[in-house]
Amino acid sequence: MGKSRPAEESRRHKEPHGGPDLISGVPDDVLLEIIALLPTADGARTQILSRRWRPLWRAAPLNFDAEVGGGVQAQATDEDDGSTTALGALLHTHRGPVRRLSLRWRRPFDCFRAVDSELQQSPRFDGLEEFEIHSCHNISSIYGYWIGVGAGAAKDQMPSSVLRFAPTLRVLSICFRMDAMAQISTEAASALGFPHLKQLTLDGIHVSEDSLHGILSRCLVLESLALLMNAGFRRLRISSPTLRSLGTSIGVPCTHGHEKLVELVVEDAPLLERLIHHAYGCASYPFTIRIIQAPKLKALGQFDDKISTFEIGTVVLKEMAPVSLPNVIRAVKILALKDQYLACVIGLLKCFPCIQKLHMTFKKPPESEENVQCCVPFECLDLHLKMLVVTNYHEESDASFVKFFVLNARVLESIKLIAPRIECDERWITSQHMLLQLKDRASQSLRVEFRTTSPCIHSRMKHIHDLDMDNPFDMSLCKCRRR
Repeated sequence: MGKSRPAEESRRHKEPHGGPDLISGVPDDVLLEIIALLPTADGARTQILSRRWRPLWRAAPLNFDAEVGGGVQAQATDEDDGSTTALGALLHTHRGPVRRLSLRWRRPFDCFRAVDSELQQSPRFDGLEEFEIHSCHNISSIYGYWIGVGAGAAKDQMPSSVLRFAPTLRVLSICFRMDAMAQISTEAASALGFPHLKQLTLDGIHVSEDSLHGILSRCLVLESLALLMNAGFRRLRISSPTLRSLGTSIGVPCTHGHEKLVELVVEDAPLLERLIHHAYGCASYPFTIRIIQAPKLKALGQFDDKISTFEIGTVVLKEMAPVSLPNVIRAVKILALKDQYLACVIGLLKCFPCIQKLHMTFKKPPESEENVQCCVPFECLDLHLKMLVVTNYHEESDASFVKFFVLNARVLESIKLIAPRIECDERWITSQHMLLQLKDRASQSLRVEFRTTSPCIHSRMKHIHDLDMDNPFDMSLCKCRRR
């Protein structure tokens, strides 16, 4: 008498060690989604698991990441372009749609014409959701072709590979670095509309103020926006019912004579939770931030005295020092500052009395501030401040700054000191405990931690788009390196 069908199925779905093979019981649709979440190379490797997995990989939505290296002559032809070969080969063997396309370009960008043609023609890109292109080479010649300005290109020309993706894109990142900037013409900008875009990054882009605001007005569900190292506009106005995270920067070393961002105005952003701004070292001109309506704003930084005027509600700061304080701002819970004296920091904590997490970065050792005293108690130190992080901790020169919080912050739970040292040995840590007077700490639950690494500011700027991070300045939660 033959075995029953249930018995055969049970035997078939056994692992080598006798346990149940739960994966084989998962429907194909679920497995396709699992494969789609994997990097391209890892997704391809699933074909070796079993015969069942082989057709799944070929049909799964594809996340394609490619890096085109340097070492190629500037006159390279389309046929020499390795990325085109790789992309064509992948599309030949893979039948599923492409969900995400990320290209890091490290060679003459003239070669992009062949890739652009493939993107325009292949039906695999019909529903593309994420498009990232990061160029680290001279892009002045090709970008005239790609956007529709420059020699040999009609000014109303627009790449089909961008216009075609616009209706379905959820993530768009265009970053150009090194010795040239990309330019988006007025004609090209007027054709850009992103009804489903949630995440936008423009880095190293030259675009006029009207064009930029026109593009943003057509991003109907935008949640995070990063405008970094751009030129062509002086004023940025933000009015968005959906935006939750905004990142900006000034300081564009390759755009002398071009308009640069000097004023940010948040006119109406009811869901905005964090504003991350950074002035790179090459930027020394004054910058103004005005926040008119952003009731949920809880994280601000990384601010320094290059911000000549900061206005939020009725609070007015000049070079981050309070000059008008009719009322205080209680919504802000996280504050990141750079190169600020202790007296200025105390003034800011009185402006934002509910700060729970304070991040400080010193590019150089501050002057001694032993004479600063906490003459009267105030709300932030007594009730709210729980975490202090100091980057570039310079031992004795910073000890008086940190010691103030050790002796006066009554609910402080954690101090993290990131020191530019080869190692923090036990003897050195003991000496720092003495300098900080930890035995006299105001909060008995306080713990002090020393670290020796400090991530680059560019890593921190990536957190603009990580909406799952409650604190975008906490590098211990950084997921950039895990990717």
